[in-house]
Amino acid sequence: QRDIQCTNWLIGHVGHLAIGDQEILRVMDAVILQCEETGEYKGTAEKAMMILRHIHKIARRYGSITSEQFEPFAESVYRPDPSDRGRSLTSNELKHIWEQLDAMRQAKGYFQKMKWPKRLALFFMVKALLGSRSMEFLDLRKSEVNQETCQIVIPAVRVKQRKDLIFNLTEEVMHLVMQSPAWGESDNETVFGGCSTKHPRGKPIGSYDKTWHQVLDQTGLYGSVADLRHDAEAKIALKNSRPRPHDLRHHFITEAVGDELEQTGGNVSDAIKAVSETVQHASSKMTAHYTHDTDRIRNAVSKNRQNNLLEALGKDRLAS
Repeated sequence: QRDIQCTNWLIGHVGHLAIGDQEILRVMDAVILQCEETGEYKGTAEKAMMILRHIHKIARRYGSITSEQFEPFAESVYRPDPSDRGRSLTSNELKHIWEQLDAMRQAKGYFQKMKWPKRLALFFMVKALLGSRSMEFLDLRKSEVNQETCQIVIPAVRVKQRKDLIFNLTEEVMHLVMQSPAWGESDNETVFGGCSTKHPRGKPIGSYDKTWHQVLDQTGLYGSVADLRHDAEAKIALKNSRPRPHDLRHHFITEAVGDELEQTGGNVSDAIKAVSETVQHASSKMTAHYTHDTDRIRNAVSKNRQNNLLEALGKDRLAS
């Protein structure tokens, strides 16, 4: 009964939020209705409550639910520091991360005989270059890669927007994909490692986070998780303060908006809209959330404003 009350309250309070795929709410409605009619609270109810907890966490993170309001998941909801949000990496961060991924790709030292780190290093490198979502790309099959046209086609069933997602690759990126230890195996073999089928949206393999944090440890920029293995709270705090794999997508989108501003000379809204279609966001609002206030963006906006003002005032008069 309490689960139903929590569910009804959350659906009423998060239905208006632009938190992503609206299909989530429709699925929840259907699942909860089924549970109310049958009285069975087994696997489907657990999935629904998992989705609700995730939505509640997002709502808390971005201030749509305050601490004074009803908190059905108060004991289990992670409350991040305000700075713990997606961000764009700096050039220095990306350079150091790329160097360590490249070393892992070439199977040097500790990773010489290990296939999983090499697969995942290649995955993170390709993710940084394409700005892809992990859950859509980690389960990539060899049959979805066209070597002749240098294209990757992710089927709609794995894409958040439920339509085929096409990536056009350069020869260099195509070469990275083909370096996977699984490339010479069957067409149905996952190129980068794959996801678990037990999770409704696909959950990364266990080595995913471990490999990412090993890379961050070796950059020397964020401290060492390995040094905190006996202090669980400090280890979690350090991990939460570090860049996440998804921040590679934040960085890609921020840089893409910067490219659009510099090339077209348009305004920020037009640039964000153009990039939104490329990265398959449901709305330009989501792309705006991924676009961070970097020096490059500010400089491009400033130059565009100067040019617009000069055009309005008349450049010829200034030249005379």
